[in-house]
Amino acid sequence: MLWLLHKEIGISLLKYTKYFILTIRQVTFVYEYVIITLISSGDGGDCLVGIILNITMVILEIIACSWAFKRNGASILKFYTVLSNILGGVSAAMFLLAKLLWDEVPMWVTMLRYCSVVCLMQTFLVVVLVLAPMTKPPDTLYGLLFERSQKFHHIICPLLTAASFLFFEGGCPFGTVHKLLAVAPTLLYAAVTIPLNWYGKLRGPYPFLYVRENKWYVSIMWAVVVLGLTFAIAFGCAAVRSGILK
Repeated sequence: MLWLLHKEIGISLLKYTKYFILTIRQVTFVYEYVIITLISSGDGGDCLVGIILNITMVILEIIACSWAFKRNGASILKFYTVLSNILGGVSAAMFLLAKLLWDEVPMWVTMLRYCSVVCLMQTFLVVVLVLAPMTKPPDTLYGLLFERSQKFHHIICPLLTAASFLFFEGGCPFGTVHKLLAVAPTLLYAAVTIPLNWYGKLRGPYPFLYVRENKWYVSIMWAVVVLGLTFAIAFGCAAVRSGILK
């Protein structure tokens, strides 16, 4: 009986090892194809780093979103975290496609990247500064930050996207209109979830959206803090890019 158990474990490990090796080969092929194509087109070193980071971003988002959907189904789409990461993955894919098809990345793709960076950094900062200190049993800080898809959605992908966009993707500085457009996805999320919470069609999914349960002045305070953070991120990212692009 023990021998059969060891045999089954060995077969399972062999299958997973073959799957892992196959996945690594596929990912390596994607990296090689895109990098060789871009080198032949004459892109510089900074751009090449941006390309590698965006390929990594797309792969990680596919993995993390697959895990999240498999575990909780379509209900995860109520979370700002998931929506911002989907936007991040889509914008990274569009950036890679633009680099392959055109000499310069179109402004609308750059704006999509800008919006995704603002949303993902909002996710990162809200998780670290707001949700982590509020974590109580049975939830754990480890689960919030590092469990399965959480480590990608809350930590790795936001930082990866910000690093690529701010330092390695080039482009032109942003004006006031661009900065205001970058906060539009967050404002849209608030415009949808707050009424749904008010009418009892949705609860949360974050404590600062409990408008039926919180005092009115607490809800206003949360709105000022969270939306103020969004504007600060948008203007801060634009300032960093402007300094780097000069």
